[in-house]
Amino acid sequence: EGFARKLAATAPLDERVHAFRSLEDCLRLDAALRGSRPARPARPARPPERAVVIGGGLLGLQVARALAVRGLATEVVEGGDHLLRSQVDARAGAILARDLGRLGTSVYTGARVPRLTGPGLVLDNGYTLDTDLVVLTAGGRPSTALARRAGLDVRRGIVVDHLLRTSDPAIHAIGDCAQHGD
Repeated sequence: EGFARKLAATAPLDERVHAFRSLEDCLRLDAALRGSRPARPARPARPPERAVVIGGGLLGLQVARALAVRGLATEVVEGGDHLLRSQVDARAGAILARDLGRLGTSVYTGARVPRLTGPGLVLDNGYTLDTDLVVLTAGGRPSTALARRAGLDVRRGIVVDHLLRTSDPAIHAIGDCAQHGD
């Protein structure tokens, strides 16, 4: 994930690499999936066939599923010991990995991506994942500024109870911005 943050912070990104944090990022990724890119006579545009999603959190899993459903051979690289490690335990993470496998998506946990080479991403164990599309979803942080200004209890995310209520019972939070327990 450190690689993902560093890679996303550098400009310009390799044309195969797509950050996934803004509407502009989504539009760029959508264009890449259709095979659109700036005109380069030496390299005709073609839709990607193989994708690697860096990050096994909620956003990464959503992106991986969407790519697999579109017919791309998809792989997920998660630096932690299981998928959705901030939200679920290892057993639930294994169930998610199994279900992604049913879509044809391979999952690599406990792996980091130290570099991008011509043929693909080289993992810290030396294994190379052949790819023509990389989506960076690791390292995202919840947008909590509005909640802080509103005086809500915020830690890593907006703190919610089992009914998704915040510290103000009239306000609920759900999704990546919400934090239940620790």
